Amino acid sequence: PNSVGGEGLNIDIEGEEFPYPEYLEGIIRGINQYFRWTGDPNLETEVAFYIERDGSVRGIQTKRRSGNFNFDVAAITAVEEAGKRGKFGSLPKDFGRDRLGVQFTFIPSK
Repeated sequence: PNSVGGEGLNIDIEGEEFPYPEYLEGIIRGINQYFRWTGDPNLETEVAFYIERDGSVRGIQTKRRSGNFNFDVAAITAVEEAGKRGKFGSLPKDFGRDRLGVQFTFIPSK
């Protein structure tokens, strides 16, 4: 799969590029809007999920745990909240698939 992104975001699409940088930036902004963490800054967790055609979120799961339960929950909650509040928006019209697989690595800002 191709991985693109930056700032902790990997978009995995088998065999094709996802040429919509502004949509990717919107995903990062949406998640960052709801991610709250004031504890240990030396943690990292990876959360995977799908964005459906209508912008809703499905299949959220932790791919790599941080070892801190509360940090992992904060990461999952950020994705859930952004999805519930429609922060990602519908997938780009000319994107040829019904959903987009996303892996997001959460690393607290120091």
